[in-house]
Amino acid sequence: SVMASAALGNTVSDFVGQTAGGAIGEAAERLGWPDAKLSPAQARLSSSRRAHQLGGIIGIIIGCLLGMVPLLFMENPREKVIRKVFETLDEDEDGVVGMENLADAFLLIGLRDPYWCAELIVQETGGPFDLKEFRAQVRKAVGWLIMNKKAIDLSGDVTSECLVAMMDELLDKHHGRTRAQWCEVFSKVDHGSKGRISSNELLEIFLILYKEAETKRASTLAALKDDDAT
Repeated sequence: SVMASAALGNTVSDFVGQTAGGAIGEAAERLGWPDAKLSPAQARLSSSRRAHQLGGIIGIIIGCLLGMVPLLFMENPREKVIRKVFETLDEDEDGVVGMENLADAFLLIGLRDPYWCAELIVQETGGPFDLKEFRAQVRKAVGWLIMNKKAIDLSGDVTSECLVAMMDELLDKHHGRTRAQWCEVFSKVDHGSKGRISSNELLEIFLILYKEAETKRASTLAALKDDDAT
């Protein structure tokens, strides 16, 4: 978990801080930095103790801040899902997702009226999109698609009941699932076990459906090749 990782990182940083003190002192000597050479009486002065404590505090703060540097390069989970969806849709890898890309993907996963849905999204969100525009518009696009199918509740989130109704409305019967199967898919993306999923988690369901459809298509093509060979 995040908290466990933070605790472990703090433990490591404290360990390194304690063990590196001697090495830092030796390095300072080699660099020719002067040693304070305090007498025992001077070391007991309140000003000496304050300076020692302040130096330790500053060192810990700097170390912790340096330890946070990797966070600058970590991708937000929500942004990661959006990027994966964009890359999935951008089959020709030209860095742009347009109506044809959307329609092809919707057709593959078995969406009813795939061209109408793709046209609706592009019209309402000002597509085609590059990745930056896609990030900005994807929530609006999902919202428009779902609300036009009247399968979303007023909160903007989707419950399992709402998901079943929505998928029955959106997908043709050949790509449908039983209620139990949809609830299983719902549980896979309901990461907080809240009983509700957001538009971003709906994108995860799209990725699941797309991957399954791609696998099925590849199997069908392989079977056809085998038939041709025989």
